Amino acid sequence: MEKRNQVDKLSLSLMAMGIQTDLQIESTDEQEGYWVMIPPQANREAAMAVVKRLREAGITDLWRFTSGSFANAISLGLFRNESRAEIRLKAIAAKGFDAEVRPRYRQKNTYWLSFSFTGDSPLSETDWNSIAEIYPGVELNSVACTALIHR
Repeated sequence: MEKRNQVDKLSLSLMAMGIQTDLQIESTDEQEGYWVMIPPQANREAAMAVVKRLREAGITDLWRFTSGSFANAISLGLFRNESRAEIRLKAIAAKGFDAEVRPRYRQKNTYWLSFSFTGDSPLSETDWNSIAEIYPGVELNSVACTALIHR
């Protein structure tokens, strides 16, 4: 599941059925579009000078990053596909600016609720169907486990 509030609600629902769960979170960086940007400048003043030149050239659809890894870079657009970003890049280059296309990444969390049992599953088919109806996209995966006993 991808939404933490849904995972928390599902965990409570399972707890009400007598099933104790453990939450696991998997974080991955997922590409989500393409930025056309002028790379970070040495400082705020240099970035503001580039912004001024861009506006004088008629380019007003822009954003100056003020913090983070792109501090003092200038975004000239965010695009879903690379071909659209390349069109924007060419238009910016035609006005005499050195910009580049960079992939945009966003962190995506996937949440897992795990529980263990011996014998039959504590979730009946009816229980599972109700859960799947309330939480679209939820998946049930069974994993066979073996335990080592040390004496």
